Amino acid sequence: MNWELTEEQQAIKELTGQILDSERATWDELAKADLLGACLPEEFGGSGHGIFELGLMLEEQGRAGVHLPLLPTVVCAMAIAQFGTDQQKRDWLPGVATGEVVLTAVLSDDPPYAPYARQAAAIFVGNNIFEPSALEILDLDTTSGEPQGLVRVRGGTASGHTRANRWLLDRWTAGLCMLQVGLCEKALHLTADYTAGREQFGKPIATFQAVGQRAADAYIDTEAVRLTAYQAAWRLSEGLPAADELAVAKFWAAEGGNRVMLAAQHLHGGIGVDMDYPLHTFTTWTKQIELTLGSATPSLLRLGRSIAANA
Repeated sequence: MNWELTEEQQAIKELTGQILDSERATWDELAKADLLGACLPEEFGGSGHGIFELGLMLEEQGRAGVHLPLLPTVVCAMAIAQFGTDQQKRDWLPGVATGEVVLTAVLSDDPPYAPYARQAAAIFVGNNIFEPSALEILDLDTTSGEPQGLVRVRGGTASGHTRANRWLLDRWTAGLCMLQVGLCEKALHLTADYTAGREQFGKPIATFQAVGQRAADAYIDTEAVRLTAYQAAWRLSEGLPAADELAVAKFWAAEGGNRVMLAAQHLHGGIGVDMDYPLHTFTTWTKQIELTLGSATPSLLRLGRSIAANA
């Protein structure tokens, strides 16, 4: 596969990075740059792109370490564009493109949690879209700092997971994997800078063989996270079957991402556990993504069953 980005994809990626890696790293700035509508239909103020382009933006968000509701809002808006009624599209999509509307979805039945639940103007519960007035939301504290909430429907239940909801969750999964790419890459850069400047026995510790080997392994893991995430997102964007590719991407994002952060923490030594040092943000966020995606073993078991069924 050729992962060379088109000029437009490169422009989306670079513009997102410029905004998020600066003092302008706000929701309003992304809206002003027409990035929030990049993956929405043109008739609703978008640019008509898909999950792969969103993934490139999420990669830059991970690299910048900035918590914004980019993934939940855009993925939910894409699901509305794909499966929603004409009225739902008119109600929600233009506001997403202008930055006035935040959307999210409940990601699990037990517990029924949703990122940015308190900030959202509408929340997917199963295959239904609810406004906050129809829901009970209990705020949750998270180690990473990402706001989340437990969500329950007042006086009733929502329909279960359907094809539309599965479509949304697949793209959410791919987005998390792409987000993990940026987090791992930034942690690797922080580690390279630190070990190049930290001296022991009169030499930078980056010149020590054991340090170089650990960093090299982390680099390999980061590239594996990137390639598998790109493959899954690209197949989804092309409308191709992607269940196996998502399982592979989930494995590498969870397992590989964990190894990258362990290496970064190890090579930073004591400063790595300082909550004021930048690495702390990337470590906690990576762990949250790992736990959201689930442990590596279930992904490998699903992949194994799929390979056996098609052998």
